Amino acid sequence: PPSDISACLVGSEMCIRDRSVMTLSWTDQDSLIIKGTSNGGEAVRGMLNDRAFTANHNKNSGDWTARISLRGLKGESGLLVSHLLNAADKVIVSHQLDFSLSQLDVGRDGSEMIIIEKGDMLWRIAYRTYGDGIRYLDIVKRNQDRIADPDLIYPAQIFALPE
Repeated sequence: PPSDISACLVGSEMCIRDRSVMTLSWTDQDSLIIKGTSNGGEAVRGMLNDRAFTANHNKNSGDWTARISLRGLKGESGLLVSHLLNAADKVIVSHQLDFSLSQLDVGRDGSEMIIIEKGDMLWRIAYRTYGDGIRYLDIVKRNQDRIADPDLIYPAQIFALPE
């Protein structure tokens, strides 16, 4: 499915950043799988608060996946930072998401989750995730206790994505 493409300038390098849906999902009581997509680059590394991760990165598709343990993680807020690296291990793009760690409980049933960013719209998320924008209604229904008005979602909210 299509995604938002934006140009960025990092240091002295010009790059194209393919921004698409990043999801989180629980693998067990203590570990999260983080999934994302990048356009270009050689590797993806990042951190969730003080927990570093190195992603499995498919350079052909741009898809990347990382597993991170939350065992013993302290605090109420989460800062998820991912870096796209070039062949020289230099950061060419960074992406940062702030959120409340308690919101991750919405996915304890095994659902994939998405962290809302500025500019996100449920219709667009449904289109990217399912290939059909009208499925935003499924997202609203699954998260009815978190979404009072589908036109008013806010950065740092976490929603479960139904199957």
